[in-house]
Amino acid sequence: MEQAEGMLWGVLGGGAMAVTGLWRSLRYLRRARLVADLPTVTTLGAYVGVLELAGQVEPLQFVVGHLSGKMGAWVSWSIEEEWRRTTTSTDSKGRTRTRTSTGWTTVASGREEPRFLVYDTHGAVAVEPVGAEVTATRTVSWHLTQDDARFYDLGPPTLISDSTGNRRFTEHMLLPGNALWILGHARIDASGSAVEIAAEPGIPDYVMSVAGEAAVRSSVMWAWILSLFAALLGAGLVGWLLAQERGLVAALLITLGAWAMGWVLVAYNSLIGLRQRVLQAQANIAVQLQRIRPAAPSSPIHRDRLSFLVPANVTGVSVTKSCCRPRRCRSRVGVTR
Repeated sequence: MEQAEGMLWGVLGGGAMAVTGLWRSLRYLRRARLVADLPTVTTLGAYVGVLELAGQVEPLQFVVGHLSGKMGAWVSWSIEEEWRRTTTSTDSKGRTRTRTSTGWTTVASGREEPRFLVYDTHGAVAVEPVGAEVTATRTVSWHLTQDDARFYDLGPPTLISDSTGNRRFTEHMLLPGNALWILGHARIDASGSAVEIAAEPGIPDYVMSVAGEAAVRSSVMWAWILSLFAALLGAGLVGWLLAQERGLVAALLITLGAWAMGWVLVAYNSLIGLRQRVLQAQANIAVQLQRIRPAAPSSPIHRDRLSFLVPANVTGVSVTKSCCRPRRCRSRVGVTR
């Protein structure tokens, strides 16, 4: 009876591990392809849609770190307390088993994420960090006991049950001037005159990191590899419990087949996304040209097409053609203000 119950729990646990690992592996694989496909732009080249942006942090509203007292643009902190519990159980044969387990429980935490700017030499873009996965600068990492005054000054005044009297304090902040890399969705702000980056429903990839693009790409790659390994491990456990060697091989083949199908879908969606971004970039170029010269002439003559590219405040334009080879012409444009 106990053996059958243990097998049941093993199958359920292994199946959950396989499904979760497979899903996470494909999710991180999708993010890895997105990071590889997108070029990193400057604030001047920020466009509406999914993009990568690199710059430096500039607060619009300063926040104060609860633990460090530092001033920054974004802060997240937590206090965890360690516990130790001993449990005793008796099996059907009257044998007593004692097990000691330890862990950490979050007893206090906080997060402040007001709007801030990311700037470079070309300008600045507003960022709404709510909903983003943020990798920030670690400003506090303490392990304190009750002998330290900060144990109670910064944390709760009472201990949890089965506490060991140890707490760890962690704080992360985006500080002014921090280099920041962002993968997110850009949209037109409420004023209608500028671009801002914010979370968008239906677009799960919203990442900020002070470590840079290379570190994010490396971490995402390892994440999908380890998730795939966990999926194979869980599937292998299920197969072994059900049919030993044959079940193990079959479970591994099924898991790899499912992952391969998922990879094909991810690759296909990545190619579709690349095509859509090319079309969007062409549309953005057309919009910028319309801003340069709203009343664009419709004449098909080469001279008129060149004059369309000249700003309206330019008073004189001369266009000539000089042919140096058959079927190859060079256009010369002279501009006077």
